[in-house]
Amino acid sequence: MSDRTPVLFVSHEGTLTGAPMMLLHFVRWLRDNSQVEPRMVLLRGGPLAERFAEVGPTLVLGEDVGWPGSTSAEDRLEEQGRHAEAQEARSRRVRPTLAEVADLPIAYVNSAASLRILHHLPRAQTAIAHVHELESALQWAMLPEDHSLLARRVDHFVAAADCVADNLVERHGVARTDVTRVYEFIDTGRALSSSPDGREAVRSQLGLAPDAAVIGGCGFADWRKGIDLFVQLARHVALLGRDDVHFVWLGGRAGGTEHEQLDFDIAQAGLGDRFHMVGLQDNPFDWYRAFDVFALTSREDPYPLVGLETSVLGVPMVCFDRSGGMTEFVTRHAEENGSAGVIVPYIDVEAMADAAIRLIDDPAERAAMGARASRTVVAEHEVEVVGPQLLRVIENVTGLRLR
Repeated sequence: MSDRTPVLFVSHEGTLTGAPMMLLHFVRWLRDNSQVEPRMVLLRGGPLAERFAEVGPTLVLGEDVGWPGSTSAEDRLEEQGRHAEAQEARSRRVRPTLAEVADLPIAYVNSAASLRILHHLPRAQTAIAHVHELESALQWAMLPEDHSLLARRVDHFVAAADCVADNLVERHGVARTDVTRVYEFIDTGRALSSSPDGREAVRSQLGLAPDAAVIGGCGFADWRKGIDLFVQLARHVALLGRDDVHFVWLGGRAGGTEHEQLDFDIAQAGLGDRFHMVGLQDNPFDWYRAFDVFALTSREDPYPLVGLETSVLGVPMVCFDRSGGMTEFVTRHAEENGSAGVIVPYIDVEAMADAAIRLIDDPAERAAMGARASRTVVAEHEVEVVGPQLLRVIENVTGLRLR
């Protein structure tokens, strides 16, 4: 019999996005460095499902637990305001599927979108919620009855940034003593081992002139990530007469009208030959290396991993104030070491354009700022650093010794 302690880890999906990727790195680290035996439940599947299964037993529920905008019988009850009935009907259907994990002593729920599983698990389980969302994402990700879980069902919270902790306390009545801030982390080894030759390969693929500069953006092309602001940024740079600057956006796109509106704006702004929507890429670090400046145009982004991934490669970042946790990253060591990026007023794309051009035109400052950012990521945002912090939270909440 194993002397390891089984712990249930819940992800809202198995997609190649921030929170699921971070959880995958964490459970791998736990498997290799602790007495935890990870067991996983994914509310929805995705390409990471097989990778989770390589770490430990993994159950994929599909649509069983309900999602905003889905069309099950329970969701129709939700639309009628019959939330208690909907939840009871859903629990009757889901609980038998979860029987194999219902007796595990600890449930580590990764993201607010995963909280709804707690409706279907025994109250005796110690529940730790790792919240990666700020307010608009919380409102989108949670059904009305899920909000009560924040205060009534979660024993302790891990917040991905100070701004996330503040939001839980100030807007959701969570006690400050029930929240531990632990910053996000990435696989720095994978990023740093990517080939420096990727920069020139990408630039050649795009047909860029040798003296062209690249301002990069990344994420799902939607309102929250600020794809419309990225287009406006490109327009402002063009108005400065900088035909040498190209714009590259990595990430998925919405379909339908939103897709057409974006293409319309790019064309009407006269940006077609200098604006590159390249979609999802298997080798994102090659593309990040091609950036001279990373423009984080998000309106709300708690602590985006892409900010760490570009920073570890020495690409300086420009971001908006009051938009999330990257302002914490940029300023954390500014007094003693200098800034790790540039912060401009909220959604002030003209100020962002000016800041980006200043960095492009000052290679020495760009390199120095990028080096400061890279050192911070390596020192503070690697799984070998953050994994023990998260494990300590689990130990402190449960009273167990797991190392």
